[in-house]
Amino acid sequence: MLKTKGFVIYPGKVSKASAFRIGNIGDVYPADMERLVKAIESSMFWND
Repeated sequence: MLKTKGFVIYPGKVSKASAFRIGNIGDVYPADMERLVKAIESSMFWND
């Protein structure tokens, strides 16, 4: 889902926990980070 919104993430294996890393290539501005956070929020599946 994030790829369709212009972001690419890669799975990380820094520990036994599932994780992902966020990195950048080029200039990143506050508006870019706000757009990323909104994209992550709208792509998450919540288990209540």
